[in-house]
Amino acid sequence: MICIFINLHARRGATAITLSTVNTVIQTARKHAVESSKLAKIGFVIAIAVAIAAVFSPAILRSMHGRLLLETHQVELGELPPGRHVINVPLSNGGKSLLEIDDVTSSCTCAVVIHHPDRIGPREKAELSIEIYAEEGERTVDFLIYSKDPSGPRRLTMNWYGTGGPTVVPALVSGMNIPYWTAFRQRVAVVYPPGASARLNRFQCDDDLVHVSAYANNPRAYAGISPQSIGELGLQILINSPSLPRPVNTMVRLFVSVGQKEHELSVPVYVTFVGTFLAKPQEVVIATQRTKELKGLKRHVAIDLLEPLADVAVVDCPPWLRCYVRQDGTSRAMLEMEVCDLPTQTPGEFTVRLQDRTAMSWSVSVKLYVLPPQEH
Repeated sequence: MICIFINLHARRGATAITLSTVNTVIQTARKHAVESSKLAKIGFVIAIAVAIAAVFSPAILRSMHGRLLLETHQVELGELPPGRHVINVPLSNGGKSLLEIDDVTSSCTCAVVIHHPDRIGPREKAELSIEIYAEEGERTVDFLIYSKDPSGPRRLTMNWYGTGGPTVVPALVSGMNIPYWTAFRQRVAVVYPPGASARLNRFQCDDDLVHVSAYANNPRAYAGISPQSIGELGLQILINSPSLPRPVNTMVRLFVSVGQKEHELSVPVYVTFVGTFLAKPQEVVIATQRTKELKGLKRHVAIDLLEPLADVAVVDCPPWLRCYVRQDGTSRAMLEMEVCDLPTQTPGEFTVRLQDRTAMSWSVSVKLYVLPPQEH
């Protein structure tokens, strides 16, 4: 005990002072020990908090920003014919904030980015448009998409195999509502692999109205865009005007030489030649709640005159419907219909038929309804 160190021969007062001092020292030591324990506990808690923050703060940071998502990081396009192809790659923002797209780079000039979104809203989707210049052989291109996503850029890889031989672009010749007294023309291109030239040897078609001619040939049409130039043979497909309105649905066979080898290509043709007018809409509805209220109702159908002096007349009309065409010498006319008598059949569907001087006819469907009474 501490007391044994006290001088027993000292005075009583001096001894009391010494014991009081010792007790004070003991209490102070205990107080410092408690405070040190508290500080140790606080330090431990702070250390745990720092460790948790170090682990979870990246995830929290990512959730606060936009997050770029790709449906796939590997796009397999398979075989592609020579020429240009536009590929759309879906992108999405999986974050809760607006995502900004800074840039998209390509590892090859044979595949260039023609459009990328500047911003994608939270939980929204967008598309990345890439134009490919395909040529014969296998090709792999890497794209890096840079954005404000804290995770960094995304890599997209695209693979394809360019098939050999020429191809026709576009692959279809089509035209709708062409006035029958005019000819129809459309240009197409035969795209062929590099290293040769091309020429049109001949063509075959079952329809005598169709004629094909070459107007240009450029063996280096895409030079500087693709690592190797791609040739282009320009063709014009002419469908001469028929004597009467009719569709021209046929197949054109092209015999094209690329270098020393001849290739046969097929181009479908779908062109519709029409007469002197077009009526729209082609369906009219007449409806009322009581049959007796039908009488006197009117409907109108606009007629576009492809020939200003076209003579359009009504050749067939239901007996309860008065139909006539009003023309004013312009490129527009009007089919006017009026219910002049009570029809014997309701509901029903009827036909009004128009015809011009070429005997070309046009039908307008008239649907008649009597609606059931509404309950109150």
